[in-house]
Amino acid sequence: MASFNPTAPYQVVLDVDLTVFAFQNGVYFDKYGNQFTSLPASKNGYVAPSAAGQTSLTVSSAAPGTVRAVIGDMHVSATGMTSGNLVGVRGAVTIPNGQTVNGASYLYGTQGKIISGTGTIDVGSGHVAGVYGQLDFTGGTITSGHVAAVIADIFNPSSNGAMVDGIYVEQVTGTLINSVIKAVCAATYFLDIEDYGGAHYDHAATAVAANPNGVLKIKTAQGVCYIPTYASFT
Repeated sequence: MASFNPTAPYQVVLDVDLTVFAFQNGVYFDKYGNQFTSLPASKNGYVAPSAAGQTSLTVSSAAPGTVRAVIGDMHVSATGMTSGNLVGVRGAVTIPNGQTVNGASYLYGTQGKIISGTGTIDVGSGHVAGVYGQLDFTGGTITSGHVAAVIADIFNPSSNGAMVDGIYVEQVTGTLINSVIKAVCAATYFLDIEDYGGAHYDHAATAVAANPNGVLKIKTAQGVCYIPTYASFT
């Protein structure tokens, strides 16, 4: 077999034991210079190179522990941080100036997806999520800032802002789902709303129409409840 050439293009590959391999010209090289045409079958899984910038993970164990196809891990070693941006993983799609995206186009800065196929999901109190945001404050102190497991930040819509939503949820096929939003939280408020610029959706009112024109169905600890909606107010 050919020797590894560090000056030629190659890909860094990690197996689930975090053993590092260099993949070049169809051959895996470990740090001792050993060569493999494939990773050992005894491995629970491995990150295999496919197209440029992509990884494809194969897991064969029924109990693989924690396996991540891509890891962005960053640690701050300074005694403090006063400015800057630290990002574990960034996804970005840029549309060229003056160009139009139309037709059946889908653009994602970052995509998370679970595909069940004909399988069964039976995880009890576990979690299955397309995108999962976590905050671990163990031993930490929070004094200020916008702190959330998920933040949606929309910057400067120059036109047709009415077509933009902070959060969009869609489910139009298959069976009826339980809810659009479910919350299991120890929180002071269900919603904390600040109407930026004022009087867009948060209004003071002294009276509403005599009869509601509809209701929103919700479920609380008190059971199924209904929030009335009104066509007008004063």
